[in-house]
Amino acid sequence: MDARREVGWQVPLRAALRPDTRLLVATEGILTRRLQSDPLLGGFRTIVLDEFHERSLHADLALAFARQAWRARGDLRLLVMSATLDAGAASRFLDECPLIDAPGRPYPIEIRYEPGVTPAAPCARF
Repeated sequence: MDARREVGWQVPLRAALRPDTRLLVATEGILTRRLQSDPLLGGFRTIVLDEFHERSLHADLALAFARQAWRARGDLRLLVMSATLDAGAASRFLDECPLIDAPGRPYPIEIRYEPGVTPAAPCARF
């Protein structure tokens, strides 16, 4: 299979996916709409919710629908990711799901104020 066809994306009013797409990257609103039209999300095996701590109506509704589908289907996996979330509370909400801790490490940053330099100028160096 052509690797370029394995990953698709979908946002409101635009999409790049095929029937043989294996990974679909979509917004929470698109996920919500898919779950409303197919409550068990047939054809999908895993739902990944990244930046789980970012709350919105679409994110919360998508989570509620995804949780229902996950509970109804033994083969559906639900993965939530966040760098700042209270993992214990999320685990309890998701039926005491297992937690994976992937600690990061801070890197030093340098802040420079350069009057007269546009925000795009540093990108032009690359």
